[in-house]
This record gives sequence, C-alpha cells and structure tokens, in this order.
Amino acid sequence: KLLAGDPLWTDDLVGEKPAGQALLDDPPVRNEAIAIIGNTMFVETELELWSFDPSKPGGKIARIAGAEPSKFIQAGVPCKDTRFLVVRDMTATADGKLVLIDYVGGAIIEITDPAGPNCMSHWVAGTHEKTDDPGNDYPLAHGDQDGPGADALFGGTEPNGAGIHKVAVDPAGNIYTWDEGTGKVKMVGTDEARTVSTIGRIDTGDNVMSLAFLKGKLYATGVDGTNDFFLEIDPDAYDAKNPTANVKEIFRNRGDQFPEVAGSGHPAIPSDLESDGEALIVSSQSQFVWRMSTDGTVLATLAGSVGERGPGRIEYEGDFNPTIPHPADEWQLGFSLSNPDGGPWLALSGSTLFWSGGYATGKHILQFTCK
Repeated sequence: KLLAGDPLWTDDLVGEKPAGQALLDDPPVRNEAIAIIGNTMFVETELELWSFDPSKPGGKIARIAGAEPSKFIQAGVPCKDTRFLVVRDMTATADGKLVLIDYVGGAIIEITDPAGPNCMSHWVAGTHEKTDDPGNDYPLAHGDQDGPGADALFGGTEPNGAGIHKVAVDPAGNIYTWDEGTGKVKMVGTDEARTVSTIGRIDTGDNVMSLAFLKGKLYATGVDGTNDFFLEIDPDAYDAKNPTANVKEIFRNRGDQFPEVAGSGHPAIPSDLESDGEALIVSSQSQFVWRMSTDGTVLATLAGSVGERGPGRIEYEGDFNPTIPHPADEWQLGFSLSNPDGGPWLALSGSTLFWSGGYATGKHILQFTCK
C-alpha cells in the first residue's frame, strides 16, 4: 500500500512543511534512501533528514536535520543545526544510530538518538569541520588516505567528481563504503579513532549501486554499463599486495539472473541490497523486488509486475491506481528511474518491507507485508 508521498505528483518537489505535514499531503517530501529504527522511519532527501511513524495512519512526517538549500556541511552539533551537501546513502546500525554518506561533503556522519530529544550528529571519517560547499571542486576531504577517521581522505588524487557514496554496516557497528574515485572498499572501525582501512578493491568501471553485509561477507551490486553484477568481498582475506583477490564475482550478465528480466536484452539494474539475516533483498530499476541467496539464486519475487512491453515501464499502464492497496505481484513499482545514482531504496522491519522511489527523484514510499 501507499504509505507516504504522492506517486501521481508531477510538479516540482518544493514547498514541503519542515515542521510537519500529513504523510499523503502535497507536495510530497522528496525521498531517497530510507532506514527504520523501532517504530520510526527515516528518509533522506540529499540535503535533509525527515522522520515519521509508519504505524500511525494519518501521521505526520517532519524534518529533523539538514536544510535546503545548504551552503555548507556541519556535524558535531544538534540535529537541527546539522547540514549536508549531497547525501548519497543511509543505513541504520543495530544499536539505533543512523549512518549517512555525504558524497560532496566527503564525510561519513553518524546520527545518535535520531528519534529522540537528544538527536546529535557526529563526524566519523573524512571532513571533520564545518566547510563551505566546494562547488564543482568536490568532494571535500579529497585524496586517498586510511588511518584515523579525522585524517581520512576519499576520492583519489584525480580532481573532481568521485568519492564515497554507498554504505553498509555489520552487527558490530563497523561501517563499509565504496570509494568511486579509487575503487577501494573501505571499513571504518568502532574504535575511538574510527580508523579507516582498505578491505578490497572493485574496478572503477563498475557502478556500485548498493552494499550489504551478511554472515561475515560484504556484498556489492550494480551495473557496468552493459551487465548487472553481484560481488562478494571477504574483509578478513584482504591482501594489500593483491587487493582484488578477496573479491569474488558471483555473476555478471545482462539481466539473465532475474526471471522476469531474463531474455529481454536489458539489465535488471539491481539498485539496493538489504539483508534479512539469511538472504538478500534486492530492488531494481526494472521495477521488481527479489529475495536472493548469496550465490546469486533468486529465491522469490517479492513485489512488482511485468508491463505490457516487458519489464521497466515509463508510465503507469491501464487503469492502475497507485494510491490504493494492491497485491504485491500486481504493483507497478514507479516508472522510469528513481535516481541516476541509485534507487529504488529498501528498508526492512521484521516481515514488513518498505520501498522508496518514483520518477526522476523519489516521491512516494510503499509498504509491503511479507509472509
């Protein structure tokens, strides 16, 4: 069912009410990555962080951090004073924190007590002080340096346009991200210095669209321009002399791994990964959600339907009404791309699956109850 936003909204996504607005009010709050902690859903919009309680019909969504427009990045302050430049991903830790990747700001930021009265932001790695928007000279904290989080640099030595932009966490709270500029997979420890270390390397020609941690391994998925790919990275087996040796390619093909897309001639474009503790939940820009084993076998199609012209619609077909509930296998999951960098995004809470997406930029969130 439709939980928040307006999938039929066609105007600009401006004019929302930061102090709070009904979940289905127009204009909808722009939504990208989502995460859930307890009874609270968190939504990042690139520049802001919003929250609401999905268990309360008729509830409200309100801004808790960030502001748009933003001329600087700032953390280490109460959430209301926190500012982002361009957030590219977000996840929740087992102990109730949020982790955000600010791509332009060159920073990993944690939010503690995100649903409570003591909501605070904290610098973790990369940029560690209030800094103005660098304009075209992004990302901030540009370079290639491991070590204490305050000294870490991301993006490589080539100027402009590459940096960290995906995130996953393990049960112990270690943070994982991929540096597009260097191809290096990074881990940020939970020690006091929040030490950054390299744990693998992925070809920079691969567009990593999501990361997830499951049973001691890190998984990465995305597209290479032609094919979907799915990789397994063993953090404990990293060898600096052979940095790709611990990266195992599970599959690389043109949509053939996914039953509704196989044979269509198009990649599925797997876009977000979430772990349910035993397997991975995969969203796609071909408008399906699958449950997949770590060997790349699709175990079930959880949501989505094939259009009249095959997978991947450009608009809603027939008399489909996205504002009313439908069985999961009848849903037309948005249309066109949710975002050129990623999405649709997923979040899991027990047997409840949340989907965030839309046209061009996310503008609605769906809720599915799975058996």
